[in-house]
This record gives sequence, C-alpha cells and structure tokens, in this order.
Amino acid sequence: MRSLLFNIAYWVLSMVYALMAVVAAALPGRGPTQWIIRRYTRRMVQAMRLFAGIELEVRGKERLPAGAFLIAAKHQSWGDGFCTYAQFEDLAFVIGAHMEKYPGVGLILRKLGVIIVDNEGGKSSRRALMQDAAQVRAEGRRILIYPEGHLAPVGKRYPYRSGVFHMYRTFAVPVVPAATNLGLFWPGIEFRKRPGSAVLEFLEPIPPGLPRGEFMARLEQAIEDRTAELIAEATGAPLTTLVAVLWLAGAVAALGVATAIAGSLVAGTQNDLKRALAASTSAQYGLVLVAVGAGSTAAAGAHLVTHAVFKALLFLGAGVALHQAGTLDLSRLRLGRVVPFAAGTFAVGAAALAAVPPLGAAWSKEEVLAAATHAGAWLGAGVLVASFLSALYAGRLAVLAFGPSSAASARIVEPGGGSAAPMVHKSGAAGPSRLERAALGGLAAASVALGVLWLPGAGGVVERASGGRLFEAAGWELPGSLAAIAAAGGLLAVLHRSSALVTLGLPDRLRAAVAGWLGLPGLARLLVVDPVLALSRGLAAFDDRVVDAGVRAAARVPVALSAVLSWWGERSVDGVVQAVAGTTLRAAAGSRLVDERGVDRAVEDLARGAGVAGSRSRKLQTGLAHHYYVLVALGLVALVAVAALGRS
Repeated sequence: MRSLLFNIAYWVLSMVYALMAVVAAALPGRGPTQWIIRRYTRRMVQAMRLFAGIELEVRGKERLPAGAFLIAAKHQSWGDGFCTYAQFEDLAFVIGAHMEKYPGVGLILRKLGVIIVDNEGGKSSRRALMQDAAQVRAEGRRILIYPEGHLAPVGKRYPYRSGVFHMYRTFAVPVVPAATNLGLFWPGIEFRKRPGSAVLEFLEPIPPGLPRGEFMARLEQAIEDRTAELIAEATGAPLTTLVAVLWLAGAVAALGVATAIAGSLVAGTQNDLKRALAASTSAQYGLVLVAVGAGSTAAAGAHLVTHAVFKALLFLGAGVALHQAGTLDLSRLRLGRVVPFAAGTFAVGAAALAAVPPLGAAWSKEEVLAAATHAGAWLGAGVLVASFLSALYAGRLAVLAFGPSSAASARIVEPGGGSAAPMVHKSGAAGPSRLERAALGGLAAASVALGVLWLPGAGGVVERASGGRLFEAAGWELPGSLAAIAAAGGLLAVLHRSSALVTLGLPDRLRAAVAGWLGLPGLARLLVVDPVLALSRGLAAFDDRVVDAGVRAAARVPVALSAVLSWWGERSVDGVVQAVAGTTLRAAAGSRLVDERGVDRAVEDLARGAGVAGSRSRKLQTGLAHHYYVLVALGLVALVAVAALGRS
C-alpha cells in the first residue's frame, strides 16, 4: 500500500509541477523555472517520507567547499536526483539525452541549463559535455555528475567514465564524492518502495591538480567504499566491498609490457615461420594485459578481437607455405611468385600486425597505447617499443615468407633432408584450394572491414559491448605510433639491402639464444620444473617409507590380534565346550544304568507281583456260597476292627 500511495503522489506531483515549469519556461530568465523545480524536488523528498516511509539523512554538508565545485555521486535510484538537487539553491547537472524524449521535459531541461549528453558515449559525447559544462562553469554554478553514466543496482558498479576527469582538469575545481544507499529503499526505477532510513553523504573533496590515473582511482575508491559501508550500516550485513589492490593493476601492466617486448624479440629472431607467429601471439597478449592493467577492458577486448582475425589469417598463410614448400624455414621460402594470392592476403595480415592505419588492429593498438599512457608514461613508452618491434618483425616475416624469390636466396632443402639444392618449390604441389583461398580472402576482408573502428562513435559501441571504458588519446600518440612504424620500415629496408633479413646481422649464438625465448625455457626448467620433480620424488619416497609403512603396520596389528584370539579360543572357550559335552555324555551313561537296573527292574517286579496275586486270587473263586459268606464275614470283622482302632 505504501508503494501505491507514493507512486500516486509521485505522478500527481510530477504532472502538476511539470505544467507549472512549462509555463515558467516561457518567462524570461532561469529563476522561475529553477524555483519550481527546487520546490518539486523538496516535495518529492517529503512524499518519500510520508507515503513510502523513506527517511532521508544527509551527512557531510559541512564538507562542501565554498564557491564552485563538482559533485560526483553514486547512482542507484531514480530518487537520487531529487535528494541531491533538493540540497542546493542553484545546481546544474549532467543528464542523458534520452530524457528529452518526454513531452515538455526537453524544454524544461534546456531552461534549467542542464548539461545534456549522448548516452552512446565516445569522444564526440565528451566534447559536447565539455562545451556545455564550460558554459555552466562560466556562470559559477555547481555541477552534479554521475561518473558511471548508468543506474547501478545495489552491490554493482559500472566503469567510471572519464568525462568527470575532463571537467575536473579543465575547470580546476574540487570534486566532492557522494555516496548513498537509497537504492536499498527505492531500487532503480522499480514500483515497489521499502521503508527505512536512507543516507546521502558528501565525502571529503578531492583537490584540483591530480593526474588522471590518481584522480580516477581515488574518486572511485572513495565512492564505492563508502557506499558499501552505508549499505552494510542499513542492512546489518557484513561489509563485503572489494578493496582495490592498487599494486595488482600495475603488476599486470608491467607483466604485459615485458611479455609484449620479449615476445616481439623472439618473433623477430625466429627463422621458423610458425614459431615466429606463436611468439607474436604472446607479444599481442602482452598488449592485452597492458590494457587490462591500465584499466581499459574495452581496449583489451577490442585488441583481442582484431588480433584473432589477423593472426588466423597469418597462421593460415603459414600452412599454405608449408604445403607449398615443404618447410617453414624462413631462409628457404620467398613464395611471392609461386602463390601470389596467399602472398597478398598475408601482407594484409602483416600490415594489421604492424598496426598500420586504417586497419582495425591499428585502432585497437592505439586504444591500448592511450590506456597505457593514461596509467603512466613508462607504460606508454613500453607499448611504443613493442609497437616498433611488432612492425619490424611483421615486415620481416612478410618479406621472407612471401616476398619475391631471387637467384641468391632461392634454395630449399627438400623433404627428407639432403644437401641444399636450387629452389624448386615442390613442382608437384598445387596452390591453395578454393576453400583455402576463400578463407584467406575472408579473413583479409575482415581485417580491412574492422577499419570501421576508426569512425566516430565506434568507441562508444565498443565501450557498451565490453562494459569497459576507453581513454582519450593524447595528441602525440598517433604521430608517435606512425613514427615507430616508419622507423621499423626504414630498418627493414636497410636489412633487406644488406641481405641480412635472415641473420639480422647478429652472431648465430646470440640470435639463437634470443629466438629460444632468451633462455627462459632452460631457466624455467632449472627453477621450476626440476625442483618440482625433485620434490615429487621426495614425496613419493616419504609416502613409500613413512605413510605406507604406517599403513602396513596398522594392517599387521589386526592379523596378530586375530591369531591370539584364535589361540585363546581353542584353549579356553573350546575347552569349556568339550568339558560340558563330556559331562553330559557321562551323565547320559549313568542315567542309562539307573534306568536299566532300577526303574526297569522295579516295573518288572511289580508286574510279577501282580501276576502272582492274580493267580492266587483265582483260587478263591470256588463257586460255593458258604465260602463267600465266610469271606464277607471276615471283611466285616476287619472293618469293625479298623473303625475301633480309629476311635481309640
């Protein structure tokens, strides 16, 4: 019910004050419109309290500096603007161009003198932002900007855009970070509201004059850390904000520069085409790491894509060379006249590897350079060195693999070994198949088509697709890159004229050492592989002699206990059983004797006595009456005598 009541109040207030503001916008000056919008925002804060049950607590207003300044705030809720605007008398703010689509809103916004930016982002949007902001700054007004450029759900952050830095640097004014937890109670643009105590806190101002990297890191950490603390304060949940590990980004970028330069040196000295391309892949991944460490995942993602396209083209060209010549030894190829189509497409891939404009790979490499320079001058210098080396070895690979053959260099070792012979490029070998030619052509066309990245607005597309940000390049960066490419081309021409493209004029042992990854495989084996293997052997011995010994000893205990119990059972329990059985047998034998000699004899004697009595009683049966009378008389006498004895 609270949410319903508040939303009714929201729309009623919005329509009433919008109509009033449209009328005021027709009046001269900004004052009437400004007064109405200020009242509108304050009534909205009151409605939040009365209907939605959201109490707003504002902290840190004592930290606000005198004069002009920028407010860079966390943006979690549609209500953020109401809460912040209501705290000031004359506040300009940066808003997306999508708000102009609502009827009458565009007129009111323009009358208020707000700064309207294109939501698509990119460099053109930043220029428009700076132009409008300069007008506002000239009027001495304070400016509110949301550095993320998006509503961020609670617990989520978007990359901070560089527009706030450009305003900070150009206007030379302090920036006040602002944290909030309003998104817990009025999430985004949701209908449902939750009662509670929301906080808007103005933090310590950031003084003017900081370099870009330090300013952006300080701003983001201040806003995000305090926002997380306010969320934990309101919810009672543990603080889970991710504290930035400042050294980690620098370590990643430094590792990327080292990888890019080392990979380029290896690729430039390798005489095996595929191994050179593999080393080149490591070098390009190094540039991707540089962009990640410098804070531009957008540049890293773009370079990863452009690199994938041209490197696939180069590896496919290497496969054609192997099929055609039977070897990948760069000193024995030069297949330009044999497979001209493959040579042409390989040249496109090599140009992309060398970052020659207007190919898409050149654009992504320039964005990596911009990010690196933004993070530090030494990082930008490292990327320029890697760019020079990339252009040098890309040209070397293109000339040695698919350049025109000459009488001096046209020698090849046939498959299966044998002495060097005049170059005859496997006369039986056919050129690329139709499918191979289609793949080569398609990849070359894709490398060229990626040149659309140089068009205006493409940077904004890349930022939205990757969720990262791009940094604006300094004016010297593109000329510096072109100078590096030109220097590499000049050195390549010198080496070609002196017939030193294969050896580079280096001693064989030195070139072999560099081509072998500067001894890193041997060092890795010495420091990592061998110690790990030794440790594994030691652990195996420990397992056999200690762990398994304990297990075997534990297994022997129940076996021994079983033997003891068996012995005890035979001598105690079995003995008792046998004794009981013997006693029972003896008792049975005795019982048999008693039965035979006592019971049976008594029965037999009783039977004999009964028989004698029966035979003698038959003699009394004479059949004479006077005998019977005598017997009756004797019986009566006996009865009388017994009775008399009983009485006495």
